[in-house]
Amino acid sequence: MGSKCFSAAAALFFLVSISPATLAQGKPEKERIRIGYSVPAAVFSIPFLASEAGLFREEGIQIEFIRTPGSLAPMVLISEDVDFSIMSAFLLIPAAVRRGGDPVMLGGFSTRFGGRVLVSRPEIRTASELRGKLVGIQRPGDAVEKMARFALQHLGLDPNKDVKFNYLGSDDVLWPALETHRVSATMISPPRTIAARRAGMNFLVNIADLNIEYQGAALTSRRSFMARHPILAFRTVRALVRGVHFFKARREETIGILGGRVHRFGIPFGAGS
Repeated sequence: MGSKCFSAAAALFFLVSISPATLAQGKPEKERIRIGYSVPAAVFSIPFLASEAGLFREEGIQIEFIRTPGSLAPMVLISEDVDFSIMSAFLLIPAAVRRGGDPVMLGGFSTRFGGRVLVSRPEIRTASELRGKLVGIQRPGDAVEKMARFALQHLGLDPNKDVKFNYLGSDDVLWPALETHRVSATMISPPRTIAARRAGMNFLVNIADLNIEYQGAALTSRRSFMARHPILAFRTVRALVRGVHFFKARREETIGILGGRVHRFGIPFGAGS
């Protein structure tokens, strides 16, 4: 995963912070956890991979995935509708400040902007042809808008003057909006990039190529939850660390597992993006 790998230092700090006496207590106090996520994109793949590979089950954990819009992730975590959540530090930090530091980041799956490409309609091949057109994004101020602004600036365009943003509200509608001419360009992620390439769309900027530091897709929880369920928290992090190793060491099995999760797009996971 390169720069997108789980932050080993953060995970190690968390693991060693739990005393041997605590770990010796035995099985998790709670057998089922809920993990929140925002979009079925590659950057969020490790928890799904760990689940499908049986790594949570080996830790004695039953897992449920709860999908929530990215902007609502902090509120869902604070309200205890989920036990862990995958969100950016950009979303977590204000919530942690407001809640006295209870929300906390345990580690990150990505330390650079990545997983998105600025893609335009077939008739728009250059930056100048994008000038004055609509660019589809999710919500004002979210990570997708930030990535779109960086991508447009990389093309020499002023995001505030040269294009108009169309706030569509959900990642699920970005690709359909581009496909149906509702917008002229948008930021999409794998596996939708495969469908876009097949449809003849133009790939203008891969945000990963810009190498912009950004703590996105971080594993977060609540200090209060971890205090009540320290062994469960430990086992959850360990399952995810093992998931990263699985991703990096067992490529073909990873492709097979994740391929089953993108069948609704009608494209094979391993086809390339």
